[in-house]
Amino acid sequence: MDKINYTVTLDDCRDYVKYQLKIPRVRKFIMKAFLPILIIWIIVAILFSFPEILALCKYLHTVYTTQSLTLSNFLSIIFHYTVLILSLCWPFILALVLSYAFFFSLYYFDLFHFLSKRIYKLLEGGDLSVDLEIKDECLCAYGKGLSSTINWNGIIDIYDTGKIFLIFIADYKAVVIPKRAFGNEENAQEFFKFVSSKLADLKKSC
Repeated sequence: MDKINYTVTLDDCRDYVKYQLKIPRVRKFIMKAFLPILIIWIIVAILFSFPEILALCKYLHTVYTTQSLTLSNFLSIIFHYTVLILSLCWPFILALVLSYAFFFSLYYFDLFHFLSKRIYKLLEGGDLSVDLEIKDECLCAYGKGLSSTINWNGIIDIYDTGKIFLIFIADYKAVVIPKRAFGNEENAQEFFKFVSSKLADLKKSC
């Protein structure tokens, strides 16, 4: 099959959003993006509980210098202050857990179609109808206001979500190709094997 035509739908965008976190490369990129937020929360929690941490250090020093500090005493003191610090920091911990739970819920369940609608809206800036020409040396995509050549060395990987193919050209950016565009599953898998073989040949040559 040398050329196919397809129109990206909202459901295609939703499949793309839901599948992203199953891809290690994308999951790692997203986690890195949210790492600064985690660091800020940890710093705030430490600053908030700093008096208790300082008191713990002073108390341990006092016990160590005035009497023998056994392992059981040490563990008992650490446990006591840990419970105290957690009791003071629980609002921060709860807020952090809820924030991450909501974030992952957005990706796994795409609550309210929030993310998929956003992608769909971005695509509406051009034409959702795409002509994809499959050549031996590259993929060529055409549409209203769209003309793009995707060389094999510019593709990171291809994934099959069951309904669409995701051709990643960056850790967080993919070309969405609905499998229905190929007419049947056999043609779709033929395309998948063709692209996979091209990428495998490139890896061997590197």
